[in-house]
Amino acid sequence: MERENPSDYDRVNNEIDEVFASKAANWSSLFQYRCADGTYKHVLDRAYVIYDNDKPVRMIGAMQDITENVRASKEIEKLSLVASHTQNSVLITDPGGNLVWLNEAFTRLTEYALQEVIGRKPGSFLQGEETDSATVARISGKLKKREAFSDEIINYSKSGKKYWIKMDVSPVFDAKGELTYFISVQNDVSQQKEFENQLTNIARELTNLIQNATVPIWGIDRNGYINEWNKAAAQLLGYSKNDVLGQKWINFLEPHIQKSVDEVLQKAYRGEPTSNRELPFLNKEGKRQILLISVSPRMNVDQNINGIICVGQDVTEVFAYRQGLEKMVEDRTRELNEALQKEKVLVEMKSKFVSIASHEFRTPLSTISFAAESIRNYFHQLSAAEIQRKLIKIEDQASHMTNLLEDILTIGKSEAGKIKVKRVSLDLEEFIGSLVEEVRSASKDKREVVFNFSCKGKMVNADDKLLRNVVVNLLTNALKFSPLAAPVIISVSDHKGNILIEVTDTGIGIDHDELESIFEPFQRASNASAVQGTGLGLSILKKAVELMNGSIHVESIVNKGSTFRVEIPMR
Repeated sequence: MERENPSDYDRVNNEIDEVFASKAANWSSLFQYRCADGTYKHVLDRAYVIYDNDKPVRMIGAMQDITENVRASKEIEKLSLVASHTQNSVLITDPGGNLVWLNEAFTRLTEYALQEVIGRKPGSFLQGEETDSATVARISGKLKKREAFSDEIINYSKSGKKYWIKMDVSPVFDAKGELTYFISVQNDVSQQKEFENQLTNIARELTNLIQNATVPIWGIDRNGYINEWNKAAAQLLGYSKNDVLGQKWINFLEPHIQKSVDEVLQKAYRGEPTSNRELPFLNKEGKRQILLISVSPRMNVDQNINGIICVGQDVTEVFAYRQGLEKMVEDRTRELNEALQKEKVLVEMKSKFVSIASHEFRTPLSTISFAAESIRNYFHQLSAAEIQRKLIKIEDQASHMTNLLEDILTIGKSEAGKIKVKRVSLDLEEFIGSLVEEVRSASKDKREVVFNFSCKGKMVNADDKLLRNVVVNLLTNALKFSPLAAPVIISVSDHKGNILIEVTDTGIGIDHDELESIFEPFQRASNASAVQGTGLGLSILKKAVELMNGSIHVESIVNKGSTFRVEIPMR
């Protein structure tokens, strides 16, 4: 007793005293005993007590070293304490796989208590109809090799409820390397498995949906290679699934847009979708097809982008129709711009007309007013010849204003498109000859006009009003800007199937830099300011020529004269 650990001394002595007091024949106790080297070992001390007249006289017994057993027991006690309070199921088996301990979480999951299953192999009561035999064989192999492993398997509770577990099994070895236990920590993953099954079903349904969709759908991996291609895409572009799988997607696009499309893919890889992008594809026959596509990033279960999904719509016909509409809109816009330009010209003409009218009408009106006032105030003092001269002056100025107004009206009708060509049968020589005579007679100074006619045929189909306008304007201008003694020559001849009318004068001429602008309304040559005029005659003449599908050309030298050539198809 002197070698007992002081912490055990009182307890052990009390136990012995209780045995003696009760006259018990056997005694046993656990305590620490001091060895010769001064260290303590755990011992199990058991003895037989000999009594003489109910008085203990001798104890015969033996001590057993149980130090390792106590140490292992404490380790198990600690482990059991931890396992008892964990939410995961924990069970411990011996090296033969027989159950020696389980925690409350295991009982809640399986509905089995320790006393019901202790000494049994877990597989004998947990496995059932849907437990995978290959998994069972794999687990058995790991146990035989005494290896740690993780695996998933279907088990059944006491009431027959099926559930999935994920088990982590570890072997426990003693100080000598001998296997003592297997500890299995099990986690119920039924909900996770159900979720995975749902995901699998959804993926399967999505695959079926993609494959049977009526619009082309294809998938692209992170490197731009096609990894999915549905039936609609195959039917539309003519490429089978085997033709495109593993091919770069941009290789099926027109080369000039491949770079811009690659930028769209890079955006999608960064999580930025693109909607309603029109892209020209080349089908298997090499023909161009326009697809309206939407590009979206594709994510795995960890929400990491692992590719792209593209949904397209064939808009080739719509694209062509839209281009047609755009062309129509473009043409209509051009027409409207032209109409607007014409309207602008008309507005400018009206503005110029106001300016010209204020200038051109002021002088004749003043002349008319002065002449009329003179006649009224001095009628009895004037001779008949003087009154006649004043009346002629009034008539001349009124005629000038009438011609100006007619020119303005003609220009306005031409710009508004209200002048229509009406062809009639004419004797060209007779018609132009009469106009020459009319212009010659209207000239105050009885100017000389030379008329040359050399056409093979006289009869033509022409608009008499427009042709009259051309001839009269040419002759009037030639006479107006030529010296009184110099004749004006008009020649009419055949030229390449058309009628060529040439009017030549020896007047003041036109500067070369102004030849292009003299046909614009209200434009006059810089050297013509001394001659009365509005700048409308040549503009009216050019419009008339154009209405008859003709052309006009002028050659002129300052102070030497001008030649106007008008070519008109008349047969």
